[in-house]
Amino acid sequence: MICAVLSNEPIAPGVFDLRLDMGAAGAEQKPGRFLHIAVGLTLRRPLGLCEPGRVVYAVRGEGTRRLARAKKGDLADILGPLGRGFPESDEPTLLLGGGMGAPPLLYCSRSLKSSAALLSFRGQRSVILASDFANCDVHIGERFPAERIGSFGLRRVFACGPRPMLAAVAKECARLGLPCFVLMEERMACGVGACLVCACAVTGGGYSRVCADGPVFPAEQVAWHG
Repeated sequence: MICAVLSNEPIAPGVFDLRLDMGAAGAEQKPGRFLHIAVGLTLRRPLGLCEPGRVVYAVRGEGTRRLARAKKGDLADILGPLGRGFPESDEPTLLLGGGMGAPPLLYCSRSLKSSAALLSFRGQRSVILASDFANCDVHIGERFPAERIGSFGLRRVFACGPRPMLAAVAKECARLGLPCFVLMEERMACGVGACLVCACAVTGGGYSRVCADGPVFPAEQVAWHG
């Protein structure tokens, strides 16, 4: 799919907010799904949807440096939306985002009637999207202990962030008996489940494909130390 770039603006050091005209693909965009965007001669980059037609990404290599140079009116070559997203039932939900794990959770906050968000960043200069989460009870800091999860009294947890953070969240949710869904981030190549580059170890042995079986998984299905 070829989409026009509507804007591509820096919102923090090394972080850009890309908005695309995705036209008829709107109905397929769901919280937790991702776009696989061509960035020249290197592999496509999987970027989680922040809102319909919107992704927020960090510049981390040559591919995203190329993407950061895109400007209004340029054309973007996109596969997607791809993957399996978060459950769509409207349960009161705690959203836990670490760093660049925050943007995909913004989409969740827009679709839930009752939610709270704990967002952690490495210092004030790294904070992004704080005002966008204004429709939920949002808390921002540098670090939140997993033990705070139970204090919100919500019925489930959605989380995205560094793997050690997700492992700690999964452990605490299991202790509390809270359903927990995690958005896993792995390097990808094809984005459609054919190449197995993004394989993730799961409980009981074996692997799941993050791009096709995920990227969202029930936390208890992930082998955190596998």
